[in-house]
Amino acid sequence: MSTEAIRISVFLESLGGGGAERFTQWLLTKLDRDRFQPPLLLLRGELEYSLPSDVHVDVLHQRPRHIQGPLLRAIAAGLDKQRPDVVVTPLMYPGQLLGRSLPFCSGSLRWIARLGSPTPPRRLIHKVGFWRFRRVISAADAVIQNTRGGADALRRQLPSLADRVAYIPNAAPDAATSQPATKAGPTVAEGPTVADGPSVADGPSVAEGPSVADGPSVAEGPSAAQGPSVAEGPSAALGPSVAEGPSVAEGPTVIWAGRLDRVKRPDLAVTAAAQALRRRPFRLKMFGDGPLRLEVQAQIERLGVQDRVALCGRSDALLDEMRQAHLFFLTSDSEGMPNAMIEAMSVGLPVVATDCRFGPSEWVTAASGRLAKTGDAAGLANAITELLGDEVRRQEMGAQAREQVLRQCRGDHLIEQWHSILSRQPAPATS
Repeated sequence: MSTEAIRISVFLESLGGGGAERFTQWLLTKLDRDRFQPPLLLLRGELEYSLPSDVHVDVLHQRPRHIQGPLLRAIAAGLDKQRPDVVVTPLMYPGQLLGRSLPFCSGSLRWIARLGSPTPPRRLIHKVGFWRFRRVISAADAVIQNTRGGADALRRQLPSLADRVAYIPNAAPDAATSQPATKAGPTVAEGPTVADGPSVADGPSVAEGPSVADGPSVAEGPSAAQGPSVAEGPSAALGPSVAEGPSVAEGPTVIWAGRLDRVKRPDLAVTAAAQALRRRPFRLKMFGDGPLRLEVQAQIERLGVQDRVALCGRSDALLDEMRQAHLFFLTSDSEGMPNAMIEAMSVGLPVVATDCRFGPSEWVTAASGRLAKTGDAAGLANAITELLGDEVRRQEMGAQAREQVLRQCRGDHLIEQWHSILSRQPAPATS
């Protein structure tokens, strides 16, 4: 390799709150400056994450509603200005834009397409058609998926790309992997268990039970406030600002973290929590923000659990909150690799999650948590009740969760995989 640093442009819509944005911050921070020079190209000037001082940022000031010629030429002009050797797109929609901008670029460059969603979102397929997605993504020199299931699905969908598809998971935070896990103290004021429902099976799946009608849940359907691609992970809403929610009564703490939107299903979290609270007292702290905030707050009040369930907004101290908690809760209908779940596991929290495609089932086993069917409020409630009722087992699961994340998601190993991809060297396999 030449001694001259390789110029790596990262192209993204913005650096607002989101899993792809957090990945971008991590990559631009960790890249070896002796080997790589990393500018950033954004459509919009939202910068909620801090960046190293040597990262030059160009903003196109575009808010695209449609993929049209003027937009594509503006992207190409931005790339011509930065003159990168390699462009990385951290999410599927920016990848679509970049792939269609390549014919307008004056020079040749390599394109590394990281797809946050395991398969093309329905809205994207509706807008551009799967055939066009296939044609555009075929121009990529490498396609990165952060779940094994997503990588396998893409190889099946696009066999011509199979040898260019690689699996690289997201990195756990340095603050979690470099420090010992902080164990939450003994459970406070749990009280006797009241009328437990069906016990949860000892496997990774939670026994299914009939759903209890807790009043109408938040309506499902596509959200107009969402971007053109499915949000990547539960960390999608977590930015640096702090918005304190109402205080909640003492007791064991369950953490939910993500964007308050249709995909992450905060309504399901509240419904399941309301059912579980009938049997065992605890606190549910929900971190994040989004278009459903007012609806979810109304649901909390309608179900009468406002003294136990709190919307806490965005927080830059989420890891500290997780260190003091007892359980992590994920209720999404769809996921890539859930960043917040990985962070929770890295500090020793067991997980209760929906078994959605693809991420949770690749990480949550019978030894580290419980899975329930997507949308199954009763199954999730049973799992919460089970794990909060067994402190010793819960701590054993948390230790297993942390060990797994430390083994597979250490940043020093993963950045070497990215170095290899970016410099055309074969990437070492992830165990």
